[in-house]
Parts: sequence; C-alpha cells; structure tokens
Amino acid sequence: MCFGFTLTAQNYPKHYFSSVLNIPLYPSASFGEIRPNHFHSGIDIRTNERTGYPVFSPADGYISRIKVQASGGGKNLYVNHPNGYTTVYMHLERYAPEIEQYLKEYQYSHHRYEVDINLSPDKIKVKRGQTIGYTGNTGGSGGPHLHYEIRTTSNQETINPLLFSFPINDTIPPFFANIMVKGDDYISVKRPYDTVIAKGNEFYICIEGYDKAQNSTNRLGVYSTEVFCDNELMYRCNISKFLFSQTRDVNAITDFRAYIEQGRTMLMTKKLRKNNFPSLYYKENGILKAYSSHIYTIRCIQKDFFGNQSDFVFFLKAVWSDVSLNSNDSGTTLFDCEDENVYTFADKSTIKVPKGALYDDYIVSDKAKYDFKTSYYIPKSNLIPLKKSISVSLNAAKIPQHLRSKALITRNGSSIGGSSQGNFIQTTSSAFGRFAIAIDTISPLISPQNFTDKRRLSPDQMTLSLKITDKLSDIATYNGWLNGRWILFEYDKKRSVITFDLHELFIDDPVLLNDGKNVLKVEVADKKGNITTAEYTIIK
Repeated sequence: MCFGFTLTAQNYPKHYFSSVLNIPLYPSASFGEIRPNHFHSGIDIRTNERTGYPVFSPADGYISRIKVQASGGGKNLYVNHPNGYTTVYMHLERYAPEIEQYLKEYQYSHHRYEVDINLSPDKIKVKRGQTIGYTGNTGGSGGPHLHYEIRTTSNQETINPLLFSFPINDTIPPFFANIMVKGDDYISVKRPYDTVIAKGNEFYICIEGYDKAQNSTNRLGVYSTEVFCDNELMYRCNISKFLFSQTRDVNAITDFRAYIEQGRTMLMTKKLRKNNFPSLYYKENGILKAYSSHIYTIRCIQKDFFGNQSDFVFFLKAVWSDVSLNSNDSGTTLFDCEDENVYTFADKSTIKVPKGALYDDYIVSDKAKYDFKTSYYIPKSNLIPLKKSISVSLNAAKIPQHLRSKALITRNGSSIGGSSQGNFIQTTSSAFGRFAIAIDTISPLISPQNFTDKRRLSPDQMTLSLKITDKLSDIATYNGWLNGRWILFEYDKKRSVITFDLHELFIDDPVLLNDGKNVLKVEVADKKGNITTAEYTIIK
C-alpha cells in the first residue's frame, strides 16, 4: 500500500532544478510509498524498460558521494548544490567518464567493489545539464528505472521532488482498494454508502489506496488521505518530507496486524502511544468511541499531488461489547513501551526489547511455544511493530565448542547473523519471529555463466561472469585474480552473479588477456568464514 506526503508552509525553489532526463517523465513509484520497514525516499522514473539514458545534473554543484552496493540502490550518486540541497540518483548503470575513472581507481586501490566514498567540493565539479551518469537496473531494482531524490544537505532530510516543480503531469484521481472498520474484528466496507454494523465500542478506520498516472500501469502512492466522522476531521496523513531516522515509523502508521494476518498494507487512523511521526493529525488518537444509538457518517478522501480527488462515504452503526481496542490475548507479561523488556526462556535464552523499541504497550503470553531443538517464539509477538531492533541471545550449550564459530541465528528460517558469546549465540533482529540456532559449515558455490574452463573465448566476448551462491549465512567477500593480478568483479546480488569487464583497464597495466592461456582465480567466502576457491583456464 502506498501513501503520500505533506505540503508544508515552507517554500521550495520552484525552477532551480532542471529535468534530470531528456525523455518524458512518467513515475513508476512515488515519494513515501510504504515499503518493508521504510518509506520510499524519492520518486522512480520509468525509462522505457531499457538502460543507458544519460542522467543530467539539474543544477551546478559537485559530486559529494559515490556509493556502490550489490543490493539496495546499486550504483548511487550524490550531488551537492549551492542552494543547500543534495540530489541523489540510484540504480545507475554507470557513471560519467571522470566519475567512473575516479571510482575505479579507488576500487582497485582498496580491492573492493562495494564502496562508499565522500568527496570534497573541489574534487569533481559539475554544471547544470552536464551528464553525470546513465540509467540502469543495478542493486535491488526490479527493472530499469531512475530513482531520484532531493535532500536537505545539512541533515539529509528527504523531500518530495514534486514540491520543486518536477515536470510530471497527472489528471487521474487515486482509488480506494479496500476500507476496513476495526472494532472487535475487521469488517470490510464493500460499497460506497453501505451501512456497516460492527461489534465494539471503540473503532478505527483502515484504508488501502493507490494512485495512477498517465502512461503508467503502476500503483502509486496517494499524496493525501483524510477521514471525517460526521463532517469533523478525524485523521489526516499528508507528508512532504522525513528524516531517515523516522523511516521505520511506517510500522506505526499502518495497521501492522492487518499486514501480518491479511497481507494488506493499510493506513490506520489509530495513533499508537509512541508514534511521534510528524505532520499527521489525529482527533482523539484517531479512535471513534461510538454510541449504539447513533449512525455515524464516515467520509474518506484521497488526493494526489495535483489535486485529483476520490471520495468514499459509508455509515457505521455500533453494536456494543465489553471488549476494547487495547485488550489483547490473555497473558501475564506486559511489554511496557516506556521501559526495557526482557523475555526469558527456561534455558536462560532471552529476547531483549530495548527502551524505545515499542510504539505501544503489549501483553504477551509467558507460555512460549518453543522447542530447544528447533525455535524460540513469543506467541503473537509477530503482530508487534518495532521502531528499532531487539536483541536475541540463544543458549548454545549443546553445540560442540568447535562448531560455535559456525553458529548463527535464523528468523523464520532465514539467517540474521550472530556470534558466539560464551554459551550463547547473540544477534539483533529488526522484527519478532521464530528464532533458532543453525550451523553453517558449507562453503559457497561458484559456477561459470558465460565461459567454459579450458575453452577458447569467442572473439566478441565482453565479460566473464560467474554465479556465486551460499546456502545459509550469505556471501561476505568475493575476489578474483587474472594472471595473478586482482581484478574488479561487479556483484549483482539479485542475480547472484559477479562480472568482470574484459575491456576494464588495470590501474597500472592496460594488458588484460595474454594471447593463449590465462589463469583466472576466484575466491568467495561466506559470513561464517567458509571459503571456496576455483581456478579456470581462459584461452584468448
């Protein structure tokens, strides 16, 4: 589910930044869309399902940061401008030649593909309209596009680019995908002007809505959402900017239980106690305390940035009960959002919830469903949203000492890391779940993709690619040497492929392949120190 962000009283420079692409701009994702544990921090621009379009600096400035990731933003670029803003570009295919040369020299000197480089203002200056890179599909991108952001340079607060008169037009209003009333249970509102009869005496509204734009089939975020009860404003979500320290608050403004149990990502009018996300409005914490004798008129309004609007009106009649919104499943352990909370199992394993990690108080059962040989689990804890990570410490006394260094912790079957601390394996987790100890003694696998050992390369061969995979703890390092010299492998994590460009220039020697036989050595290690080394004969 997506939603959009708040136009404040602040005046942003409307025509300072020019267009970053020389093609018509159509969005494939909007600012503030709800993602797992974070808000989308920019807008995504479609690039006609292809890569290689030149990206232009929208104003004078200098390259302030080059960040290369195997996942995430892939090839990222940051440009600082003299007006106090920074523009950010992600998923680039490559950089402009001067930037590319600086990056390659740095990568070769540090023997690393994934780097994060901060540059001084006098290192690489750029002019308005100058090419700084080319659109791509690197990192965690699900297809070719340009991710574009505008941030305040001083604190890296990210701002909706549309507030700077970004050249996108839209005449299509948002639409409601689903509306629910939450009392004692969830009740879907089927049609406009229906009367919903719901059991309970306290209610909040959940809204799943999307926006559309010209020449785009994507579901985009809604810029503004409001809920009125009997013509009085009950809730508003309309935000234009946020700090990255606030991005996990996405878990507080959406109905986390609806997401876990139904797979729906919905804004909710209910305010959790420790939800301090700015620019939201709640009347009486967004909760309607209903009287059974009254029929309430609920009006939901969605708008996009350009003022296109959709309305949905329905009626709510309450059937009273003795259950309130704050009641939970019976139990004896209170997780207090004002304090640190420690949940201890019979074998002294613990799940520690630090102060400030919870958005509200929660009651959980002290009769945990767990088996020492399989997993540790607090019943219903997966329904609790977290503002920051919890600590997990599991008893490893039964694990032989020689295997402790290979032990890690999994959450719901996937590794979240961990290290041995005495008789315990410890790590942090961004979410609750089913935790268990696993042992990783299996080395990564390496498999050539576009060449065969001891076979001659084709005359037009451009790259050497290998697939690298690990069963449990994930890839930690990957290195290659051609005829004894370290070479730069680019790592595409979503495809589990490393690639060396045969036209790449060594920093100290332009000779790449000898005529005849060449030796390629590849070494891959996982996060538990298991290493695989492979050698191949490359014939030119």
